[in-house]
Amino acid sequence: MANSEKRDGPYGPAKQPAGSIISSQNAEIAQMRKMLGGGSGSGSLSATPHATSH
Repeated sequence: MANSEKRDGPYGPAKQPAGSIISSQNAEIAQMRKMLGGGSGSGSLSATPHATSH
């Protein structure tokens, strides 16, 4: 959701917080992977969206 707001959002002031949210989520995902012993390349957790239709 934050990625789409940053990319396509019509409201400029929402774009900067969206970037912060993306960074925070990526850091949280990296921490979860570390805690699970999965390193940085395993699993499919990512704050970056995959091509899906919603």
